[in-house]
Amino acid sequence: MPALVVLVVVLNDAVSREQEWAHLRRLPGQDGLVLEALQGNFLRLRLGAAP
Repeated sequence: MPALVVLVVVLNDAVSREQEWAHLRRLPGQDGLVLEALQGNFLRLRLGAAP
């Protein structure tokens, strides 16, 4: 069934920005995500349909 995720909150203890960035780049359509996008405490991503 189609679904809409409105908000996801993640708190990572002892995870570097680079590790978080590598993980987020694995999401569908996020391979172009740049590290600078993670410098703040908020990131909005629009995810397409998953295979």
